Amino acid sequence: MNLPLFDRYAVDDICASRHGGSPESEDAYAAVKPRKEDLHEAILRELQRRGESGATCEQLSRALGMRYTTTSARISELKRQGRVVSTGERRPTTTGCMAAVLSVAY
Repeated sequence: MNLPLFDRYAVDDICASRHGGSPESEDAYAAVKPRKEDLHEAILRELQRRGESGATCEQLSRALGMRYTTTSARISELKRQGRVVSTGERRPTTTGCMAAVLSVAY
């Protein structure tokens, strides 16, 4: 059955349009799916703990001991759900690039 790309993937798969059916990406998504809510909650707790200072994705990744790619994907989901927002501030990362500072949406 040949369905259009966006009809083949669950709505909660933020990366559906990027992995385009790659078996490796689909396996990775299937592996993380049962833990997604726990990962979301960990990110939200860390952002709440940091309060108004917020955190970048890199800072969250390091604080939580998560891979950057996992943290980034979960943040994208939380932003799409309206639970995390960008503060408008930017901070340098360890590579010197500027990154958005995030906070819990109130």
